[in-house]
Amino acid sequence: MTNCDDIDNVNEGDSAYVTTTAAEYIQYIETTNEWSQWRDELAEAMLQNDSCITLG
Repeated sequence: MTNCDDIDNVNEGDSAYVTTTAAEYIQYIETTNEWSQWRDELAEAMLQNDSCITLG
């Protein structure tokens, strides 16, 4: 049995969630360092978790 970091332990940082209504239009979006860091940490955690799975 292999021990892996739990993907639920990834720090989401200052993630912002936005809701819109039918009357609102999104004019533009920007990425933030917090979002980029969260995404990178999530990808790394997923890769580490996947590498712990053994086939056979």
